[in-house]
Amino acid sequence: MRMGPLAIAATLVLAACADPSSTASDPDTGAVVEPTVRACPVAAGDPVPDGCIPYDPEALMASNERYKDRMPVSEEAFASFEREREQITRAIESLRADGALTPEAVKAVLVDAGMSEEGIGHAASYEDAEGLHFSGAGPAGGCVEGLVTASDLELDLLGPVMDGGCYALSGH
Repeated sequence: MRMGPLAIAATLVLAACADPSSTASDPDTGAVVEPTVRACPVAAGDPVPDGCIPYDPEALMASNERYKDRMPVSEEAFASFEREREQITRAIESLRADGALTPEAVKAVLVDAGMSEEGIGHAASYEDAEGLHFSGAGPAGGCVEGLVTASDLELDLLGPVMDGGCYALSGH
């Protein structure tokens, strides 16, 4: 298996995150290895705690410039989505009108429309100050994503993100 630069960096950071008071044995020699430092998330300009190797998690994510780029979606996936769009829209609008708009209820609408309950593209939703976000793998490909606010419903079919999922939404 070949690891990219971000995966290698994450592996090194996680390995360095071990509790400095813990010990491990070297598999080749059996010698006890005691970590002396740990990786600590530190924003630029903040002091570095003793015993830490600082890293900036935001800078690491920003350096991975392609993970949110989208792959193309087939015409078949778009056609399938368009057949489901009206059903999804009506169901979500009905939830909003009934005062029953919850992440769980929207997830049920997505599953009823043919989106998987499990796997990389599983149906999901969450609320934040902006509104209720939802996402799921389309029945024939792509990612159905949307946002419901008090006055609007956005619903789109987008390509999966470069790391293979449907979750380029903030909060996921």
